[in-house]
Amino acid sequence: MAVEDRTRTRRNELLKDARVVARRQLEVKANSTASSRPYPVAANGGGHANGVAALDQQVKRVLAQLLPGPDTARALGRFAPLPVEEPIAPPMASAAEGGLLTLYSRTGAGGATAPRDAAAPGTIGLLPPEQAALHRKFGLATADALRVLDGIPELAVTDDLDQLRALQAVVRAEFQGLEEEAGRLEGLRRPRIDALFAALLGETDEGAGHLAQLREAAVSAATADVRTVLGETREANFDLLEHHAETMRAYWEGHKQSAGAGGGESFGQRLATADTLLPIVAETGAGLLAAMDAIGFSAEERRSAAGEFDTDETLGSTPGQYVRLKVADLLEWVEGLTTVEGAAMLSASGQYGLEYVTGQADRLHRLLASLLLAEGEPSMLGQVMADKTVNRAAKDLLFQIDTLADQAV
Repeated sequence: MAVEDRTRTRRNELLKDARVVARRQLEVKANSTASSRPYPVAANGGGHANGVAALDQQVKRVLAQLLPGPDTARALGRFAPLPVEEPIAPPMASAAEGGLLTLYSRTGAGGATAPRDAAAPGTIGLLPPEQAALHRKFGLATADALRVLDGIPELAVTDDLDQLRALQAVVRAEFQGLEEEAGRLEGLRRPRIDALFAALLGETDEGAGHLAQLREAAVSAATADVRTVLGETREANFDLLEHHAETMRAYWEGHKQSAGAGGGESFGQRLATADTLLPIVAETGAGLLAAMDAIGFSAEERRSAAGEFDTDETLGSTPGQYVRLKVADLLEWVEGLTTVEGAAMLSASGQYGLEYVTGQADRLHRLLASLLLAEGEPSMLGQVMADKTVNRAAKDLLFQIDTLADQAV
């Protein structure tokens, strides 16, 4: 038994040595391959796998030499084959990355169609889905229309090139204006978009639009003839411009119909509106603080007992007793929600974030209403709230927060 134990121990040691040799050979081959070619792939796609298979054969030969006979099969069965690790190809840029319809930082950096970095500070959120789709369609049509528009002067046969270039500039501004309106964070201005389409394409009772006038100006010469290669090219370009404009107007009419059939704003629109209102509420709250400072109601007094007021929440079961809150605590709550919490919650949590923000706004609205009720009290806070500037700022803040609370789904 002692001899068999020593033999078994020796065999285990030899198997361990063989495994170490095999791993070292694999590492040497991998390093040498990596130094010569960053991403080794054979013509048939199996260069790396073939190298591992060759090393596996070397391991088997070593084990056969160390353990001749039937022990070789048992030894090989105790070891799993070495994994084949496929080379990782370098990352490739996607052609669609530049076309993301997202919004830009509210600091003003970037354009309306600039791709949004989710990790970048100051980003605010996506356009409402319906508006994003409209913006995308307008953007594609406008981009091609402007390229066609650039070549119009070269194809024109006109006696008044200045008039042609003036109309060209007007048409360009109208196409660009439509795209910009479709990408507004504050929402779509329907009257302006309708006015831009009316100016570009004209109305039945108001004559031709600027695009039709541009077509006429491009062939104003008496010798102009469309039955030439130049004339046919010019007419085809104008047909394409009109097609883009009419297609954009069809998109717009379809958007208006779908928005009217929805029975109210969509979730995306409410989310975008709430995100727009946050900095407005923050600025209004800062205005209320400035008005209080202007009449001498300092930050220390707002944090003291002189700045306390009764809320609408009763104190336990005691009738006539209400929870009291300090003005400083209330306005710090407003500031925290509108400058820190709100934007983060809307960006990260979607509908749940909107519910959180609007719920907080609803509670703040009730507290501000309680603060305004202190206007008629003989206390210092009552005198402060009776000041016209402070009272107007407080009511403005009340209105803005009420609007934010109304965005609840």
